[in-house]
Amino acid sequence: MKTRLLKTNYVIFIGVILLSAVIFFVLYKVSRKDRFKDTIFTKKSLNVDVKGIERAVRFEDLFDVVDTIELKGKIIGSIYSFFKLPNENLIVVDRIGKEICVFSPDGMFLRNVGGKGDGPGEFINPVDVKFNQWDGLIYVMDINLRRISAFDTFGRFRFSFRVEKVGEQMVLYRDRIYLFGAGYLRENMVSCFDTKGKLLFTFCEPSDFIKSIKIPITGKAGGIVIFDDKIFLVHPYEYILRVFNLDGKNVGNIKVNSKLYKSPRLEPNSMMIDISSFTPILSPLLNLQDLFFIIVQVPDGSKAKNYLELFYLPDNKLLSSIELSEKDPLYIDGANYIYFSYQPHPAVGKDTLPNPVIYKCKLRFIK
Repeated sequence: MKTRLLKTNYVIFIGVILLSAVIFFVLYKVSRKDRFKDTIFTKKSLNVDVKGIERAVRFEDLFDVVDTIELKGKIIGSIYSFFKLPNENLIVVDRIGKEICVFSPDGMFLRNVGGKGDGPGEFINPVDVKFNQWDGLIYVMDINLRRISAFDTFGRFRFSFRVEKVGEQMVLYRDRIYLFGAGYLRENMVSCFDTKGKLLFTFCEPSDFIKSIKIPITGKAGGIVIFDDKIFLVHPYEYILRVFNLDGKNVGNIKVNSKLYKSPRLEPNSMMIDISSFTPILSPLLNLQDLFFIIVQVPDGSKAKNYLELFYLPDNKLLSSIELSEKDPLYIDGANYIYFSYQPHPAVGKDTLPNPVIYKCKLRFIK
């Protein structure tokens, strides 16, 4: 009888420990999400020196380079997209090699995320990669496979799902995934899915002007970001910031009065766009809270020059336009550092390109 009582007490003791562990784990997960919510979606307002930005005419007038990151241990063809993980490791998407690579904060190659192919955790054409701090996963959009795959921060495959409508760009907000496709001329350009792959709704009908062009732009053009529980979108054909709430309702449109921008036009008796004057809006669209970074590509003879324009939302005003001088904006982190990539030219006597360099910069006129 005594032995049976001891066994019963032991079972109860183990049960209490297991129940306590489950409760602790649940509370930890909830508190973890609350901390993410506080750190991601609530930020201290920036103090912007509007006059200082307006006086800037060169890249060096706006930005201080605080660090130069050279990528080592892996050949990178070009940096298509980039972001920083919470552990400070860097994710680089090589569009030429069609690889997703993880580098240490000082630029040393660590590992790949996924591989090439059409199996679980593999890619054929990854066009966008984002990190969702809400669930701690990396999401990859493959436009050829019409599939989104999720990985943990160690690069281990977790799950994937097919999407009914694809896009070239992806933004994540808690348990939602918004896909933007600039090439949709007859359908809504943004699709919203949950993180299990269920299509929730679509929104952003193309304007009559976009429909009249009839020629879609695909790839790295236009952009979409989320700020202050609103979605901001700019199409490569129209220099207008369209504003939506998180459920896709249009709550406003802001025309950006840029001296650089020229809308597309068709050549007479042709379906071709006159590229000699057209200045498309490129990706990515970035924002430091209500200060937006927008890229305009301006024809210059046989080449083109990219200009960065800074638009200040509180004043509905374009503050500055500067030539990027072969630098491409990539990403803005939670500490308000802006990352640019630069492709060095081959060394004398060599015809192979060195790896791109990443500049970590600080905007001078914010506090």
